[in-house]
Amino acid sequence: MAEAKLTFTTAEIPWKTHLHFIKTGKMDLAMGASWSEERGEFAYFSYPYRKETVKLFVKNGNAKHIQLRTLSDLTGSQYKLGVESGYYYGKDYEKLINTPGFFANISEVIDLEQNVNLLLKGYLDGFLVDPYTMKSFIKKYQMENQFEQHPLDIYSADIFIILSKQTSDVETLNKINNAIVTLSDNGELKKISSKWEDSRY
Repeated sequence: MAEAKLTFTTAEIPWKTHLHFIKTGKMDLAMGASWSEERGEFAYFSYPYRKETVKLFVKNGNAKHIQLRTLSDLTGSQYKLGVESGYYYGKDYEKLINTPGFFANISEVIDLEQNVNLLLKGYLDGFLVDPYTMKSFIKKYQMENQFEQHPLDIYSADIFIILSKQTSDVETLNKINNAIVTLSDNGELKKISSKWEDSRY
């Protein structure tokens, strides 16, 4: 935002609530948003600024014991996976979640902290999350070496900054887009991403 010469304050709230506030104009902006037609009705989308890759995280040492090669393998299995309400987990997930056999193995909560607590207490076998978000959570709560990524592929796509159409305009969007281009051209975006690419958890 500094590159775009915009001032801002931040608030940590559940993602589903954040999206609702963008829609109603109670909040102006959200980072880390996947594109969807529905969101395009109430938000402006910036240029993509990085790739989001959703992965399955489990307790450290448990990945080898969870026999899932595809997301559909969860149907009828003994495993229970956590997700966050309002998040987009890709087309495959969107199709599967509408089938009773898959839905029965999914636990939906409001935020990552709840999923972590449920996993550590043994109520979940794992949860779906963007590794960047997970890395930030681990650093914040000093939980190194407690989790690991399972090799199961979930979803990967560009992510964007979104601005509420109720409170923002195309001029502000253009400032953010120009900043993204500048930071991409001078290598700063790559440097920021590289800080979080260490695969150890």
